[in-house]
Amino acid sequence: MTDPKSPRSRSASDPLRLAAIATGWLLVVAGIAALFLPLPGLLLLVPGLALLTYEYVWAA
Repeated sequence: MTDPKSPRSRSASDPLRLAAIATGWLLVVAGIAALFLPLPGLLLLVPGLALLTYEYVWAA
């Protein structure tokens, strides 16, 4: 039996899950862009990857 609080056991249409994934990707893309601009890119990349670790194993 799986834990209902586990992020992997939630349905694909869970709005909170989709918001976390979208926010994570937005931060990662903005962080990559900021690496080439005079902005703090790592300060955007780290939280973006932290959000994505809940859904993607490769982000950990």
